[in-house]
Amino acid sequence: MPFKTKEEKREYDRQRYADPHVKARIIEQRKRYYVANREQILARTRFWTKRRLAKHRYIVDQLKTGPCMDCGSTYPVCVMDFDHRPGVKKGASISQMVGNWKISEAVLRAELAKCDLVCANCHRIRTHSRRKVKRLNIVDLALSVASEAHGSINQKRKYSNEDYVAHPIAVAEIVRSVPHTPEMVAAALLHDVVEDTPVEQAQILRDFGHKVADLVSWLTDVSKPEDGNRAARKALDRDHIAGAPSEAKTIKLADLIDNTSTIKERDPDFWKIYRLEKLALLEVLKDGDPTLWARAAAQCEE
Repeated sequence: MPFKTKEEKREYDRQRYADPHVKARIIEQRKRYYVANREQILARTRFWTKRRLAKHRYIVDQLKTGPCMDCGSTYPVCVMDFDHRPGVKKGASISQMVGNWKISEAVLRAELAKCDLVCANCHRIRTHSRRKVKRLNIVDLALSVASEAHGSINQKRKYSNEDYVAHPIAVAEIVRSVPHTPEMVAAALLHDVVEDTPVEQAQILRDFGHKVADLVSWLTDVSKPEDGNRAARKALDRDHIAGAPSEAKTIKLADLIDNTSTIKERDPDFWKIYRLEKLALLEVLKDGDPTLWARAAAQCEE
């Protein structure tokens, strides 16, 4: 049946669904169609999801150099029909998107943060965009920055060879398990960025503010290779974190907990050295969260 406007189509559908028998019959027809064509539907969904993800990654890559896809402006880039939730209904939850996109939640959150970053820096977002642009979530932005920074140098975890960003994500989840603030979670995600990647402290200060930047600074080792042997360097780092606020010490405890579980299982020989270093470090971390301190201390029991 042809319709002249979308309003006519909506009114027709409302009248049809007003009859419960008709509504039940339509739902049953859709279920049968889905069952009969399930593989084809899923394949089509995966195909278009990959296409949209590729487009969004291209947009992020073009953030500094590419022209606006809508109006041609080169400062800064904006996008046409920007909606970072393809393939799902408006307002879908993270869990729904994870199921539809067939990717991990960490990767999804990083993608969403990148898209939010584009929106935040766009000089003109299209007015008909289905998604309202809102203030960027500091934790999601931190995850995006950490993922990109560690990924840019192809950093991997020593024993599992998985992407290194899995470690700061695990540390952040441990911090979430005790009383915390968004700044603490963001700092947990960024705690190795300045120490291990080309990202500088000034960038953290510019993008996240003084609170997060200060926490990251306390969590960054100050020792250099020329400062002596391992024992001397660890003593310098221990003296540095000893003067940190309780929030930084809580994050450091979470870092120790995640590292200890890996080293204790995978490298028994190094564990003997690491255990002594950790016991000395725990002595200066007593101002951190007591639950995490007790948990970290329990890991040192042989």
